[in-house]
Amino acid sequence: MNSREKKLLAVLVVVAVLAAADRLWEFSQKGISAPDADKVMADARTAATNTAAAVSALPLKTGEQYALFGAQRTAVQNPFIPALNIAVPDAAASGAASGGALQYTGYIAVGSRLLAIIGGMEYAVGDAIPSTGDVVRAISGTAVRLFSPSKNAEWELTYSGDDF
Repeated sequence: MNSREKKLLAVLVVVAVLAAADRLWEFSQKGISAPDADKVMADARTAATNTAAAVSALPLKTGEQYALFGAQRTAVQNPFIPALNIAVPDAAASGAASGGALQYTGYIAVGSRLLAIIGGMEYAVGDAIPSTGDVVRAISGTAVRLFSPSKNAEWELTYSGDDF
């Protein structure tokens, strides 16, 4: 953890402690009652907006700005499957021309080994996709080369992720 991250973490802890102290002070003055959920959510949104604005005003490097932008972006429920457009692949759906219902949404580098994310699951070179029987032959950033034993042919499944 670098010094900038330590400072941001310290600011986060201070803000959390002050918010808790303020809440306790408010309850001690009025007596403890059930908080209004809408007010609490509005306060949380205001605090998050103010914190994001304060962090955005800091002199950030390009990589830090990219990370901040990514953190503020709304994520889908499963980041490996684009926007709940989930199609269940079956053996008849895969094909060399269209790629069927399979979606290649990214890859993960683990040391020198690459794992392709196809249909929300991770596959290495040599792994077979259970729903189609296709075998992963090669993985790159733009496509996965697959071998279909039923058609005795290789085909490419191109990247279908949503980069920003």
